[in-house]
Amino acid sequence: MGILYHSELESRILGIKVARSGRLDNFDENALLTEIIEGEYDVCKIKLLSTITDLFVRLDSLNMPYVINSLIVRSEVEITKSDSQANFELQFELFDGVKADVLKNLVKEIVANNTATNYTNTDLGKIISYESELEASAEYALGFNHLEDAGKKNWLIKMNSEYIGFVLGEINDDTFEGKLYGIIPAYRGENYSCEIMRFLKNMCFEEGLKYFTNDVVFQNVSSLKNILAESLNPIQSYIHVNINSLFSTSQSPKNKIEISVKGNDRQFLMENVFKHISDLIGNSYTMTSVQSKLIADFDGDVSLIISAPFQDNSGLLTCSRVMNSQNECCMYIYCRFDSIR
Repeated sequence: MGILYHSELESRILGIKVARSGRLDNFDENALLTEIIEGEYDVCKIKLLSTITDLFVRLDSLNMPYVINSLIVRSEVEITKSDSQANFELQFELFDGVKADVLKNLVKEIVANNTATNYTNTDLGKIISYESELEASAEYALGFNHLEDAGKKNWLIKMNSEYIGFVLGEINDDTFEGKLYGIIPAYRGENYSCEIMRFLKNMCFEEGLKYFTNDVVFQNVSSLKNILAESLNPIQSYIHVNINSLFSTSQSPKNKIEISVKGNDRQFLMENVFKHISDLIGNSYTMTSVQSKLIADFDGDVSLIISAPFQDNSGLLTCSRVMNSQNECCMYIYCRFDSIR
């Protein structure tokens, strides 16, 4: 079993090729690199145990641009009894797909007020828009429907007759894993996270489950406090990393250039890369950094495939792949640009 899997839903919505990983307690950076190259992924979203030895040294060895998306604290409680004193002010309605529009609107409103996208709009290249990120989050939530998969649970949360939030998760063996929950901004600050946790613990007891786990972003101090108040103990922390590899966006025929290289002349090759990228980007941007990795020697005729420009929080980014006569990637080069002000 590999490290990555193709996230088809996100890829379809975002218009690029996205890969994800499960929680990784360790990883082989060479195997990860091979999967990225062979899968031709644009963005790889991976979850890495924060205590992995030399974690960032190993990530840096890929020589690919990456951003730290968040630090997640994973907490757990053993279920031994129900909370007979629980008196729920909220109502929890098991989602069955009928009120899909309600769920989508809730997710978009909640996520929009809790996250900052890693990408911004530009007239150049393949871009992940903020709106498409919200749409992907909503579609992800719709995938949790107990009628389609008994292990995937999803509840709409009501206050009197108004829908104010949602909570979803998945049963794995004897554990319910809380995946995502939220309350709309107008109802925050009322300690509803504790009530959601109590509801889920009672649900676990009724379902005969032994453990309840939940993931919370480290910066969300109020939710961390509520989790501790409900006897969930932090057991691990994971770093969510986005690797912006940009390999499938390199498929545009107009950005494929044939070059003849005498010997393994890396300097000649880099000069050609810079020239062709400058022609593609235009005069409104200046190059600020370059990173590259040589995978195999090259000689003779090679193809240079330049990705469409890609905007992230650190500027404009392009990926150039050097392909040998067997159409194998032997080198990749990332160039970052900033606009000229």
